[in-house]
Amino acid sequence: IQNFFRKLKFRIPLYKKIKLDEYGSFIFLQIDGKKTVEEIGENLESEYGDATHPLYERLTMYLNHIYVNCNYIERIN
Repeated sequence: IQNFFRKLKFRIPLYKKIKLDEYGSFIFLQIDGKKTVEEIGENLESEYGDATHPLYERLTMYLNHIYVNCNYIERIN
C-alpha cells in the first residue's frame, strides 16, 4: 500500500527512526506476543532493580505510548 502511495507522490518515509533509553530498549526487545505485561515487568525489575520503581505505572505508560504513537505493537486478548 505504501509503495502505491509513493508512486502517487505522497511523502511516506521508508523507515521510522526512534531513540530509546536503556529501559525502553530492554522493554521493546521483550515484546514478543507471548509475554504478559507482568512478565516483562518482572524481567525489567530483575535486570535493573529498584531503579525502575514505580515499575508497572511506568511500564504501562511506555507500552501505551508505543501502541498509540508508534503503532509498533497491537493488543491481543
